[in-house]
Amino acid sequence: MDLREIYNDHMGMDCNVVEELGLSKTEEVFSDLFRGDLLEVGCGNGRLGLTLLSDESVDFVTFLDVADRCIEYVWEGISRFGLYGNYAVARATIETCLFTRRTDFDTITFFEGLEHVIDVKVAIDRIYSLLRKGGVFIGSVPVGLACLHSTHLHHFYDGDTGEALSGFSIVEVQTVLVNEELGESHYVFKAVK
Repeated sequence: MDLREIYNDHMGMDCNVVEELGLSKTEEVFSDLFRGDLLEVGCGNGRLGLTLLSDESVDFVTFLDVADRCIEYVWEGISRFGLYGNYAVARATIETCLFTRRTDFDTITFFEGLEHVIDVKVAIDRIYSLLRKGGVFIGSVPVGLACLHSTHLHHFYDGDTGEALSGFSIVEVQTVLVNEELGESHYVFKAVK
């Protein structure tokens, strides 16, 4: 089974059509930094990008995900919320994507995603290369083993996230409790090129 098949299987359980727009707890932490041309890596159903297009926080969104179902849900969301024009949709991983139109971004997001990539350094290097000077990379990862899942290839502990982002000029990492009942926390980060 290849990566796309694994995520098509996985997202069959975890990905649904966007019913309403809005930001999650982790996305709210650095929400004032979403701007310009945005690349949403591992976009899932596209809720974040759709929200930012809808409230005009960003000028353009490139939705990127490896799972077929997620890409279908992005298209449904674009139609449902009438957000035509300022977007591109691509099915690929951050490590393998080839951009034909937009090659530098003001903002790149990757929420709950780095734990899924095969090689974290390759993914971060690729993200760095796609950011404009002064651009910001914003995302999150589960803390440690907080969210055990068969598609989590990496687990992040205190200091790991900042170390992985050490090539950026400014790095800030915060811990956010995302599920009080389960005691699940995520590291939310911003990294400026």
